[in-house]
Amino acid sequence: MSCAFGESYVLLVTSDHSIKNALTTSFQYIRGKVFWHLLDGGLFGRFEEIKYRLDGLSFRERINTVCLVDLTQQAPGIGDAEQLVKPIRPAQLALLYPEVYFIFLVYKLPTDYSDPIVDYHFVEINTWPRVFELIKRHNNGFRNWYDASGLRSFLRKDNEKKKLNLAGAIDEEKACLLMNGYTLYRWGYRAHVVATKAEMKRLFDNDAECFDLIFEDLDLRFPDLGEKEGVNLGLTPPNESTSNKQTEYKTQSDCIKACLKNRATNFCKLSKDNNPALKRILVSSRKIGKDLNDKEQKNHGLAAELTKPYCGHFDPKLREVLRPDDCLGEILRRSREEKKSVRHGSPYERQFVAEALIDRSHNLYSEDATVDTAVHGALLVRDALILLKGNTMVLSLEALSLLHQHETQAECAFSGVGGILDATVRIQELEGHAEIIVKEGARTHTAVAEIVNRLRRIYAHFGRYDEEEASLQKVRDATTRMRPCLFCNLFAYYYNYLLRGLLNIILVDVLYVVSFAFILVKIDSFDSVNVGNLFDHSWLSLKISASAFFLADPGSGFKFANSISQPIISAGTTGLVILEGILGLLHVGILISYLYQKASRR
Repeated sequence: MSCAFGESYVLLVTSDHSIKNALTTSFQYIRGKVFWHLLDGGLFGRFEEIKYRLDGLSFRERINTVCLVDLTQQAPGIGDAEQLVKPIRPAQLALLYPEVYFIFLVYKLPTDYSDPIVDYHFVEINTWPRVFELIKRHNNGFRNWYDASGLRSFLRKDNEKKKLNLAGAIDEEKACLLMNGYTLYRWGYRAHVVATKAEMKRLFDNDAECFDLIFEDLDLRFPDLGEKEGVNLGLTPPNESTSNKQTEYKTQSDCIKACLKNRATNFCKLSKDNNPALKRILVSSRKIGKDLNDKEQKNHGLAAELTKPYCGHFDPKLREVLRPDDCLGEILRRSREEKKSVRHGSPYERQFVAEALIDRSHNLYSEDATVDTAVHGALLVRDALILLKGNTMVLSLEALSLLHQHETQAECAFSGVGGILDATVRIQELEGHAEIIVKEGARTHTAVAEIVNRLRRIYAHFGRYDEEEASLQKVRDATTRMRPCLFCNLFAYYYNYLLRGLLNIILVDVLYVVSFAFILVKIDSFDSVNVGNLFDHSWLSLKISASAFFLADPGSGFKFANSISQPIISAGTTGLVILEGILGLLHVGILISYLYQKASRR
């Protein structure tokens, strides 16, 4: 059996010698017969010992770890949710290590958990061989990184008002799979990652739980999938090298239609007949939008079509489908309303777990981090921020900063990302969350300026110039707002406005020229007898104004006026034109600054 992520690393956690020996013997007996695995059995009686052992594992080892925790040695009834406490503290373990798959061995199954949580995480002692079934499932590709079972969400109590929707990310490329799964988790779904045929068959069988949304690759090359088998199951579009029936598929459109039809036939829960509410986001290395008409897309439940790699978490097509609301912002706002009268830090247990998650996320951060490392760091710190709920301000701001740094790095680390990453939307979300956490204007601007400046450096490192410029503009705005609101700040606001884009500079310049020309007409400094009609008068004023502003040479305008009508120029008009020339020189300097800023970054 080919493993998508690597062999399962089984860590036995028990304080009883007899249970340890029995489990160790059983695992050694089935090794290579039922599944391949690595076994680490030890006597752990306290939470600190387990934490020390898990912290000693490398990042690669932890993402493949199954932790089998024996809770039968604790107080009777330990299977109840409220009794998952010391000395082992399994609830804290599950929150502290989201990348580890936990299985709890108990005397009696808990009654206050949902069915998926019980099915994935709890085994009664009298049916203990079911442990092998769960570990085989893990070895075949099941991972609970994005809270597919809903255990972490239940323990955090962050979904009390609504049930979290179930989603799945299907891809054989690890980086794409992790990114897609995290994107689903980011927008409030509990998400499965599917990287093998065996896992896909299990999740989309007749008796499986119905999915609300699927993020799937069109052309799947699972490690446990034969080439011809892929065509038969609809996982691989037919072509000359894999099918003798190529003549049946005259166009690429026919191939895609046949692929989707076979996929729905072989995986029941992908069929609209068996799961009418299902929405599917189809990802491919080639554009397929023209191959399916609107009716065919509706019949297959296609909500969006993306070309990989897509433009990050804020891709416009993704936002239309994935973003019913800002789930993290909702948690922060709800916590703020609950603590409106008394503002204090998070409970110690939550803060302890959050600090540990943030520390581990810091250790994963690097300028040259890979996509999977950056996504994993974002997962850890997002869970920390949800635990804090914005109540411990300094720690929450640190988590918010690290979260967006990891996410930005994951987006930029993909080679060949098409289009521009929407830095503006990310900054708007960041600013909204910072306002909820801080609640005070000046300190909010300080926090936003610091965090966005870190994002700017990441964009610069990866050569994302447009995103860097958007970040730089936000840093300028936030820095200006940090100062007291005095008259001297008006120039800074004005300068920042002009540097937002060339169009702003052009519009303001045209407005100046027209305004000064209008003033010259109104004050009527010319000899009305010699000037002629109003049109000549207005054109003369516009010529003088344009010459003064753009050429900083009002004399050419006056010369033009003299050649037409020999007007008498007053001292007031002369002063006005000289002022316009000074403003013109100032705006030329701003234009040069803007162009240099653009050129120096490219």
